[in-house]
Amino acid sequence: MRKGAVLVIGLMIVGVLLFFKPHITGSVILSPTVPTDCSLANIQTVWDTLFKESSSGIVAFNASIVSGKCSDYMAYKIVGEKTYVLLGSEPAGTPRILYGFYGDAMANYTDILKNVTSISNKSLVWGMSLDGMMKRRSAAITSTDADTEFNVVYKQTPGSWSLYQGSTTLAYIFKYNEISSTKNQTVSASVDANYTYHTLSITEESLCTPSWVQLNTSCRSDETLIAWYNDTSSCSMQTGKPANVTLDCDYNNDSMIGNTTAIQGNVNLSMYVNGALFSFSSSQQGTKLIELRDGLIPRVLWNYSFSTPLNLRSVTIKKQTSGARGYVIVNGISAQKIIVVDKLNASSQNVCIKNKEISNISEVSSDCSKSDETKVSCPGTSSPYSCTIINGTFVVSGLSNSAVEEYFDSQIPVGCRVNWTCSPWAPCIDGTQKRACVDKSSCGTNISRPAEQQACSAACVPEYTNCEQWPDICPASGKKTRLCIDAKNCGGPSKEETQDCQYKNVKRTQIIISILVGAAAITGGLVIYLMTRKGVETQQTIQY
Repeated sequence: MRKGAVLVIGLMIVGVLLFFKPHITGSVILSPTVPTDCSLANIQTVWDTLFKESSSGIVAFNASIVSGKCSDYMAYKIVGEKTYVLLGSEPAGTPRILYGFYGDAMANYTDILKNVTSISNKSLVWGMSLDGMMKRRSAAITSTDADTEFNVVYKQTPGSWSLYQGSTTLAYIFKYNEISSTKNQTVSASVDANYTYHTLSITEESLCTPSWVQLNTSCRSDETLIAWYNDTSSCSMQTGKPANVTLDCDYNNDSMIGNTTAIQGNVNLSMYVNGALFSFSSSQQGTKLIELRDGLIPRVLWNYSFSTPLNLRSVTIKKQTSGARGYVIVNGISAQKIIVVDKLNASSQNVCIKNKEISNISEVSSDCSKSDETKVSCPGTSSPYSCTIINGTFVVSGLSNSAVEEYFDSQIPVGCRVNWTCSPWAPCIDGTQKRACVDKSSCGTNISRPAEQQACSAACVPEYTNCEQWPDICPASGKKTRLCIDAKNCGGPSKEETQDCQYKNVKRTQIIISILVGAAAITGGLVIYLMTRKGVETQQTIQY
């Protein structure tokens, strides 16, 4: 009689694998169809492949779909005292496991099954103790009896039965495996000799090599798509699967991806095609000259064939923002090109070319001596590169993967890169402007030191010395005005000057004077008249 028998379903199978070597029989191991959508119909198909009892009326639970397969599922069926349980799982990248159980169960076991409400409750069945839950046989069975019982329940053809006897367990078991070019299958089974239950497990591990092929989604309006990977070998595993990748694409089919604002770096650029400003509104075809201009300076020029879209998102262009050496770094343009570099020092006559994509100008050596660096005189040639000086810039051609820096052919302390920083120019005084420059790297040299003094023209200051005479008469406003002209001819307007004055009413004065003059004239006339009249009267008196 078995005391305290605890049969853990999972451990029984592990015990079989540990204590018995595989018995290769050549029998065909069942390969139930893998559920693809976790539907009841798909789980029923698996059930009918494993059990001889019909799947009609089963109760099923499932988890989510992973990589096109049902990753976890469970089903059971109770027919009187006969109980059937199916468990299946296929986690991504791991072997596929199928487990079948049959027993003449007691009510306490069937009650547990009926309490399962979802796949998350699977642990109530898997790994539980069967002590006191299955009916005990009236007598121990033989291997022939075990084979007969097994064939009544399962569709799997059994192998040769062996007796396994543990401290509390007596059971007939068999195990064998089959290996093909694509998979390794193992089947294990047990029939308890004292209690009415048996188990069957099938493990299948894929042996094929996945062949991952990139597939792309449709191009989206933001000009990106998702590249994902499909296994054309259908190996049912995720081994070696590349991660999904976001890629750029040409949504409008205009042969352009992005615009100049998508170009990375620190330069504000405009794009010209065959010498004309590009509007990003028309489709391009054929081979054309592309210019990326920094203001009026064409920083990068190259010929591009629009047989494939020009992806400006992949382009990076950087130039100096301070210091004494001009430089330009270009990444993402894999074509022969011309680069234009600012010439910041009047004495520099060379450039250093780095034939490699770099992210920082510090990757260029101070003496231009690395194996992937070439010093080129300007003007001059060092195949395949050429350099000339035009309008205060170095124009360098023959470039592919490129960074170009202004170079000083002078002795600089090893490992030290001068970094001159200058203050703003002071106001123009007596035709001269000054500033101070400091090497932040403290290399202890004046090599490439920027100019600290320059000629200038002081701003024109008007001198308003040519002025009109002040008016003689003060207007009623009490202010006299006159215009003054700039004697230095600075181009500004004439200047109006004002002066306070005492206003006098001229008309009233003129009237008073006129009255007085008139009165005086009348008085004078009257006097003359009276005097004349008196003279006449005197003469008349004498005559009489």
